[in-house]
Amino acid sequence: MEERALTIDDIERGLDVAENVLVYTQDTPLLKKRLLYDYKRCNGCGVCVEVCPTAALELGPMPEIATGLDAPPITWNIDKCTFCGMCAAFCPVNAIKMHTWDGENEGQSEPEQAESILDMSVSMNERCLPCLLCEKSCPNAAITVKLNIPKKEKLVPFEKGAEGTIEIDREKCTLCGLCAHFCDCLVMVERELDVNAPQPFDDVLVDEQGCDYCTLCAQLCPDDAIKVLRTKGDRIAVHAPAIEGRLEVDGEKCSRAGWCEAVCPYDAVELVRPFEGTTKLLKGPLLRCDPTGCDACFNVCPSDCFYAKAPEDTEHEGVEGIRIGVRSEYCIYCGACEHACPLGGIKVERTKVHHRELPEGVSRAQWERAVDALEGRGRGRPELSKTIERVVYELSVPDYGTEAVPEKNLEKVKGTLSPLEEMLKKPSVRRRMETLKDNQANMPSG
Repeated sequence: MEERALTIDDIERGLDVAENVLVYTQDTPLLKKRLLYDYKRCNGCGVCVEVCPTAALELGPMPEIATGLDAPPITWNIDKCTFCGMCAAFCPVNAIKMHTWDGENEGQSEPEQAESILDMSVSMNERCLPCLLCEKSCPNAAITVKLNIPKKEKLVPFEKGAEGTIEIDREKCTLCGLCAHFCDCLVMVERELDVNAPQPFDDVLVDEQGCDYCTLCAQLCPDDAIKVLRTKGDRIAVHAPAIEGRLEVDGEKCSRAGWCEAVCPYDAVELVRPFEGTTKLLKGPLLRCDPTGCDACFNVCPSDCFYAKAPEDTEHEGVEGIRIGVRSEYCIYCGACEHACPLGGIKVERTKVHHRELPEGVSRAQWERAVDALEGRGRGRPELSKTIERVVYELSVPDYGTEAVPEKNLEKVKGTLSPLEEMLKKPSVRRRMETLKDNQANMPSG
């Protein structure tokens, strides 16, 4: 969205725009709040719409947005918004943030950012080496691995004239990539990421012309998959370095899909997704699906868990089947695909919300209702049964006809009667007329 000058109406409504972020403001003398909505990060999952206690949020035209329309997936009715922060707390893709700070000390303290209420995380336990598998397999580039392993040439210079053999046991090798990181004589063959085969490497190759059979790679290998036999040249008494490094996960980018968990051979990944549930592909509507011409579900999925099937793979009893598939083990059940599908062929049902302790106090019931909404039990809006209903009186005016009124005088007659009709619509006037009528009926005759 292009930056634009704010109008007076924008300022009164507390709306601002900065690059791709819409900024909604609420200022009081004691407390200031800012809702920051990054509409480019938003995938239109609709979680915020479901949890909003005042129905202030609404989904935009998601099929069009998912296929290229540059528009915010969520629209705000800022007049309804109470700045409760539930939209930011439940957003699974970190597209909404809420900042608050003391209005009396503005400029003297940093704004406080509201934390997510969702209990979603990914971390590595003590079994992590680390290696290169999770970093290479992450579809969101959320993992960074920094290895503290010196290169081979810094430990042992290349020795000319050395001879030997080197073999890699493909049954033991996990394709972790450490040997290639350590020595340039080993090269990892990378492959295109595929949800059905998330392993980022296809093979490891050895440059035997450049290898001097120092045996350090065999010492370094955590799976004992490399065997080196030196047949010519003196063995160099140098030990391989320890496998050390640091792994960082960017919580803003991470979708908690679990690609890292799927490729880790050491069970080092501990993952908690925000939701549990099921994703159903409805065959009836999706028989008309052509993923090469739509891509809506692919474009909005934060987990990259959809894949396209070849036409020959969909034939069943002579009938062309569904052309897309979903790997539910990577799905976080956000619901974006359901809203984006122009055929209405995807149904996402959440059965559990993983959340932290809900806030205590008078607002706890609202947070509990938000969880209920996400788990399919309905949001529940504020109780309105005890409010005073507005009584609307309908006035029935007898139709005496207009045939006797000349056409040229008809508009003048209507203009004369109009003020009388408006007056008779007022309850106070009718009440006085009824009182007068009752008094006249009760007056003694004669």
